[in-house]
Amino acid sequence: MGVVLNIENGKREPASIKDLIDLTAADMGRVNELILSKAGS
Repeated sequence: MGVVLNIENGKREPASIKDLIDLTAADMGRVNELILSKAGS
């Protein structure tokens, strides 16, 4: 078993997935279009 201690006392910004969402937005749009095109058949 291990123990994790935060020694920075809140100096970091809160975690965010915004960069990941921005990076994958165009591809996710294409995936959604494909799903919708298959849903009609």
